Amino acid sequence: MKTKAKHKKRLQYITLFFIGVISTITTVNAQNPIMAGGAGTLFLYENDFENPALPLTATCGNIDLSFQDVNSLYPPGFQQINTVETLSVTGPGGIYSDPSGIAGNYCLSMITNPTSPPGQNDRLSITGNIFNESSIDLTFDMSATNVAPAPTNICGNPVYTPTNPILRIILYDSPGGVFDINAPSGAVLDLIDVQGPPPNADPFLFNWTNIIRQLDATGNTDGNITIYIDGIGGSYTAFDNISIETTGVFNPPIMEIVACKQATGHVFNVLEGSRPAVAYNITDINMNGLINTAGNPAVANGVLDTEISDDAYLNLTGSPVDVVYTVVPVGADASEGTPVQVTFTIQNSCVPDFMRHGKHFENNEVRRMKF
Repeated sequence: MKTKAKHKKRLQYITLFFIGVISTITTVNAQNPIMAGGAGTLFLYENDFENPALPLTATCGNIDLSFQDVNSLYPPGFQQINTVETLSVTGPGGIYSDPSGIAGNYCLSMITNPTSPPGQNDRLSITGNIFNESSIDLTFDMSATNVAPAPTNICGNPVYTPTNPILRIILYDSPGGVFDINAPSGAVLDLIDVQGPPPNADPFLFNWTNIIRQLDATGNTDGNITIYIDGIGGSYTAFDNISIETTGVFNPPIMEIVACKQATGHVFNVLEGSRPAVAYNITDINMNGLINTAGNPAVANGVLDTEISDDAYLNLTGSPVDVVYTVVPVGADASEGTPVQVTFTIQNSCVPDFMRHGKHFENNEVRRMKF
């Protein structure tokens, strides 16, 4: 069984991250999970690579390593340049060792330094939709490793000398969900380099570290983005436990019709498939001149999902009036979701018929009316 690593507090923003879920590929669009494009969709993806779609085939006699395309083993959505290997961590060859259990039975690996033999530069990408988010987090596990026991590697080339692994992560805009890894054409939204610890003295003994980084998706065209992974240092790098998700996304739009002096009854919630919200920040309330008759409407942080369920308003105008709350969902790690306006249209049902129909009464008659 795979053991999850203990991960530190994530950055305080919307998240899209790589971190393992045991034997799971999770998506929100069953028909086309990776390309969940279009308005109202959400890119949510998790993969611990424990369930390849095909049996692994040995490469150059190494029964614990396969050159099969990642997308053929773990479809859909992946593209690659050169070979991105799948390692059988607990395979019959007994080459690899992972006492931590983080890798489980399988992980991915790539040549991460084009100056190392055989001189190729492996790359991998995955494309999907992040709804309407402008900031995402990326988390995954990485470790230095090697391709086969010394003195020669699996295909007869000189043995690698693993060093600190370095991966370059590029976030591309991919309008319409279209991306070509061989000729990326979308705008670069963000770029980061991440480095792992040095290899163990035994390079086949994994030395995993958990990477958590924030990426800025501001300026994406329609929510479709591509995460592009390029090995730029360390000779040979393994990575595992990919999970991609957005955090605290409300079901937009939120508009409800409420009778005069009736409690809203509203309970905050987030879009199905997004990371759960444990609290909510109310950053603004526009009552548009109405009178609050119940509850305690107030700008506040860290409120419960039922905070405004007992709020009620008196509308003595001649027409319905909107009360608008601006609310931000907050994750367990204090990461904040995208602000959204929650609107209640308060009906003018408290207004007596004579006022709604333009009739006039003397003041003493009006005072005797009950609202």
